[in-house]
Amino acid sequence: MGRKVYVVGVGMTKFEKPGSREWDYPDMAQEAGTRALADAGVDYVEIVGRALSEDLGSRGDITSDACVPQSAESRGAFVARGAGVIAGLEVAAYVFEALDPSVIFAPLLADGERVDRR
Repeated sequence: MGRKVYVVGVGMTKFEKPGSREWDYPDMAQEAGTRALADAGVDYVEIVGRALSEDLGSRGDITSDACVPQSAESRGAFVARGAGVIAGLEVAAYVFEALDPSVIFAPLLADGERVDRR
C-alpha cells in the first residue's frame, strides 16, 4: 500500500450493454480515456514525449546505436495474438514519427475494427 496513485482527470461514458449501438467495452474505454485526458488538460503528445524522454534520456538508445548501422532499414508488423479491437493508431503513428520522421506507418485496418488471432 505504499504506492501513490494520482487521478489527473475524470472521463465518464454511459455504460451500455455491448452491441446496443454497435460499440463494445473497448469503445467505452476509449471514450472514457479520451474524456479523462481532456478533463486533465493533457494531450497524448505530451504523454508520449515524456515517455520517450524517460526511455531514451539524453543519450538515446545506446544499445541500438551500438548494434544497428545508421543506414539500416527494416519492416515491422503488429500481429494479433488474440481477438480484439484496433485502437490507438493515431498515437502509434505519432510515436513512430517522433522517433524517425522518415518512417512510413501504413495501417491495414482502422481504429474500431475487430481482429481475430492470426
